[in-house]
Amino acid sequence: MDVKDIIRKRRLELGLTYEELGNAIGVGKSTVRKWETGLIENMRRDNIVALAKALNISPALIMGWDIDISEDTQEDSLTNNDVKSFRTKKLKSIILSKFGSISEFAKIVDIPSTTLISALDKGIGGMAIDRIIKICDALNIDIKTFDPIIESTNNNLSDDETTLLKNYNKLNDTGKIEANKRVSELTEINKYTYVEQSIGRAAHNDFAYDEEQQKLMQEDLDEL
Repeated sequence: MDVKDIIRKRRLELGLTYEELGNAIGVGKSTVRKWETGLIENMRRDNIVALAKALNISPALIMGWDIDISEDTQEDSLTNNDVKSFRTKKLKSIILSKFGSISEFAKIVDIPSTTLISALDKGIGGMAIDRIIKICDALNIDIKTFDPIIESTNNNLSDDETTLLKNYNKLNDTGKIEANKRVSELTEINKYTYVEQSIGRAAHNDFAYDEEQQKLMQEDLDEL
């Protein structure tokens, strides 16, 4: 069963609407719907934890560790233990390739080396989710697949634009609406725009360029 199907099945078992589940997690109902239809595959790590708690299931299920991963191994008869073993070996290989030793990496993520070594020897399925998140953050890998998170270098975005987009994508639906509103307000303040507003445009929106209105908008922005 795919992750999206697991989410939908469990939500229906609990009798929750999109909105009710979204409220429990801190996201909009449209986000929950996108999870269930597969439109959003790379779920934020904090949302994985919150969703698992709201559905009362293991985060490993949402991260895809307890479902078949035949696309990764070219096998179609893997058990859950096979899946976890594969993930563990993959993670260990990534750590060793980047840092040379488990002990050295353990210092970086502030996890006792004996704990990390034991987990990688026995299987990471029993490791606390917050530690797995910390490990994936340090390695810049996807928490579900352990594949590298590739930063696009060909999207013509500047560093500032990339940062803005990353922060925007961290917001829930309500936050995005508010962010769009605030950015729109900034474009109405001359000192924050590159191009001087034309007289013709101003004539249709005089209030936006009135000094008092600009001052009020600036005060709103300063409160953020």
